[in-house]
Amino acid sequence: MAQLARVQEEQEQVPSASRGSRPSRPAGHRSAAADEFAAACQSECRPGGPYGALRNSRESKPPRLSVIIPARNEGPRIGAVLRQVRRGEPWEIIVVDGQSTDRTPEIAAAFGATVICSRPGRGRQQQVGADAATGDVLVFLHADTIPPRNFARHILRVLARPGVSGGAFRLRIDRKSRSLRLLERLVNWRSRVLQMPYGDQAIFMTARTLRRIGSFPGLPVMEDFELVRRLRRLGRIEIAPACVVTSARRWIECGIWRTTLLNQACMIAYRLGVRPARIARWRQRRRTEAPVLALGPRGPGPDLTTEGHGEREVSVTAEDVERKERQILQL
Repeated sequence: MAQLARVQEEQEQVPSASRGSRPSRPAGHRSAAADEFAAACQSECRPGGPYGALRNSRESKPPRLSVIIPARNEGPRIGAVLRQVRRGEPWEIIVVDGQSTDRTPEIAAAFGATVICSRPGRGRQQQVGADAATGDVLVFLHADTIPPRNFARHILRVLARPGVSGGAFRLRIDRKSRSLRLLERLVNWRSRVLQMPYGDQAIFMTARTLRRIGSFPGLPVMEDFELVRRLRRLGRIEIAPACVVTSARRWIECGIWRTTLLNQACMIAYRLGVRPARIARWRQRRRTEAPVLALGPRGPGPDLTTEGHGEREVSVTAEDVERKERQILQL
């Protein structure tokens, strides 16, 4: 991804910072974009306005956004993500570091994020970040996913709709491949029709809603699935009309078809009551096995199958996977 590729140059320019620090905000400084967004919020968050239900009633101010990013050894990528997040002028950016061995914490702090240390595990890290957040709206963003421009306004508009308990964005993958374009269509169909977005789509909700469902599920696997299940009990899950751009690395490493099958198998096991820790161990073993198969016809991008094995590509239609998704959700 072109945006992520520029991070290498940024790393040589950002100063180092200590873990757990909260850099101070420049006094009296706000960008033009921040002024425009603040003016819009003041108007739209007025009593009776479209965002009135999200207004911070204690201080009569627009809702404050907390962006929570779990990270571990994301040094080559996190700079580009944080630069885009900063453009949205959120109330706070919290990076929960899972014992990185690279410069992830230092890079995050240099970009103005609050860095919190945690044991590894994305579910646990997001739970720690949610407990530390002070905003009115919480956004859970993966460290290899770049949010769209004006993401804050999209979030507020979605959460202001009656009956909505949470939301997410449409998915875009940063690799050119017809197989990945098909996967995007399936994911976006599932998110819109079945109201089942995954964590790499930047799930968001109000802090009040998260308190109603308890806390962020600190599970070793399926944490995003469980979070969405709880949110659906309170209302609808809406998808914002904008795309996040996520890294294709996990599909490239394991193969598109293999990764899709593993995800479906984990979902079935979780719905059947298998302990998340056992699912996590099983998935880790399967991810390291070869060969890897690609999903559908090859696109203009590189060959996603494992070299030297001579596998036959498996073609799967959108209708096949949509039918399987419906069967799984009915279990």
